[in-house]
Amino acid sequence: NYVNHKFYGWTPAEFKNILGDLGMTMPSGHTVLRSTHWDDQAKDLNDEWKKLVENAAYMGQKYVISPSMERAWRSDYDTLMKVLDIFNKSGDLCASYGMQFGYHNHEFEFNEKLNGETLWDIMNKNTDPKSVSMQLDIGNMYIAGALAKDIIAKYPGRYINIHVKDQIAGQKQGSFESCILGEGILPMKEIID
Repeated sequence: NYVNHKFYGWTPAEFKNILGDLGMTMPSGHTVLRSTHWDDQAKDLNDEWKKLVENAAYMGQKYVISPSMERAWRSDYDTLMKVLDIFNKSGDLCASYGMQFGYHNHEFEFNEKLNGETLWDIMNKNTDPKSVSMQLDIGNMYIAGALAKDIIAKYPGRYINIHVKDQIAGQKQGSFESCILGEGILPMKEIID
């Protein structure tokens, strides 16, 4: 939650003090990299995104994670390739602060295809592994029929951090909700091993 240059409503200095008082750190944060963060004329990330990265570094983060992607950005292959270039540029910016940019998946990256390939495959093949990490959400991908052990084996070294969660059927038909690890439908032991 980073809005108006604040984490959860607090300035970076205030939030860092709160975390410090609790004996905590903030190694990672989620903020969606949006089309509004890109200046097409300058061919560069805008000041808003640059400030986020600067504040994330101040907080001591190791990762700046974008937890989704606008539908328009994944509407066609050429647009997605431009977006992946933006991801690489964000990765370079984060690297200049000693951090890594990352992307957190949902289910659509595994069940949507462009030019016959899943979005996840395209993303892994066209982002720089040195500066762009893929944060694998094992619950979200399972909903789309993908298994973490298969994806990790297919792209070794891409997953520096993983969102581990189990899932149960939700109230709405076809929906899922997070649950206590081992109490849901994911083969947790197999995934963890």
